[in-house]
Amino acid sequence: MAFRLNRPAVTETPFFSEPPVWLLVAENAPERTCIPLEHTADGPVIRCFLSQFDAMIEAELIARRSRMRYYAVPASEIDRALFRAPRAAGFIAYLHVGWFARSGRILLRLDGLPAGCHQPLRWSGSSAGYFEVDRCMLAMVERLHERAGLFAWRETLREVDDWGGARWAQAQEQALRSLSGLSQDGEISAANQLALFDPEAGQWHLVPIDDAADCDDRS
Repeated sequence: MAFRLNRPAVTETPFFSEPPVWLLVAENAPERTCIPLEHTADGPVIRCFLSQFDAMIEAELIARRSRMRYYAVPASEIDRALFRAPRAAGFIAYLHVGWFARSGRILLRLDGLPAGCHQPLRWSGSSAGYFEVDRCMLAMVERLHERAGLFAWRETLREVDDWGGARWAQAQEQALRSLSGLSQDGEISAANQLALFDPEAGQWHLVPIDDAADCDDRS
């Protein structure tokens, strides 16, 4: 989807400010930007990330296949109208919570990219000035990381954002190198695990997919 990079007006409350959420954008033309969308039962929806590191892993994977360079931008800096639900009132986004895997191997989508698991975030309340990651979603993400032994995952996200370029690049290369070794073609519907990457340790963790309640978007 291409659009003008309109930032929220100074009088508007930005969406996704706490916790911060990231999305991918790519320059398409002067003053225009592309955002990759997730094709869901709700229609085309913006895909977001709680982890800037995960967003940049996805960006690099897309770049390697399409040669289009994406970068991570805080969702709070994007025109709020882009989050309007395409087929209903209110707002919607799909939040990345991991990558689908089976028996220790990350699965590929038909386009050759690792299959991400995305949970729908919806807001249909009366206030049009509010859209954040809700407590239920945060509890589910917390549960996934605890099962992976990543109890300090929020602190890790903040620390990784402050890393210098060399350390960030090294961790990203570790993720991509090990990801290529794990991947295999397979039916996404057969996934029984979710894969999470720990940039501090430079390794993937696999947890049962049942820990992600309602994680049924396997397109």
